[in-house]
Amino acid sequence: MNGPHQRREDSSFDSPAGNKVGLLKNRQGRNSEEEEHPHSTTHEEMTDKQVKEKDEKKLPPMVALMQPILRFLQLLCENHNRDLQNYLRHQHNNKSHYNLVCETLQFLDCICGSTTGGLGLLGLYINEHNVSLINQALASLTEYCQGPCHENQNAIAMHESNGIDIITALLLNEINPLGKNRMELVLQLKVNLYKLN
Repeated sequence: MNGPHQRREDSSFDSPAGNKVGLLKNRQGRNSEEEEHPHSTTHEEMTDKQVKEKDEKKLPPMVALMQPILRFLQLLCENHNRDLQNYLRHQHNNKSHYNLVCETLQFLDCICGSTTGGLGLLGLYINEHNVSLINQALASLTEYCQGPCHENQNAIAMHESNGIDIITALLLNEINPLGKNRMELVLQLKVNLYKLN
């Protein structure tokens, strides 16, 4: 059952024009190379491995969706809009109340990985795939507090996830391995942390 694009046992496949096209390496060449270098990997295998690792680190769509939501919440509080800053913390005209200031802080807590261990390990969970989301969470928290909005500042300081401790740990500890590869992302993160502090 060999269709026009299916692999055959002889390491070749048929092109749409019906021609037999061989793969880059035939079995004999591959076997001799494997005997010479049994632990080496081909460029194709290495690329596949890197792509798989990169895909594993990407944010799930449900988490990535938080970035525009946090940006929207930030823009609601722009120009020290005290009414909306307070409304994010307590919706007085609703039956159910959601403290979006503390929810944002809890989200930051989870995405930084502080729920998994000590605060000194936060840098291990920040990578190039989630750093922009962390920056957005910090920018939103900053906007919630500016003015100053003392109620939101107190909500962050007094919350059970210890917002001050998270911010301090991110400021004082190295953020590696991201800092070794993309120092500009780490510096932008630290700038956003200083704005919030």
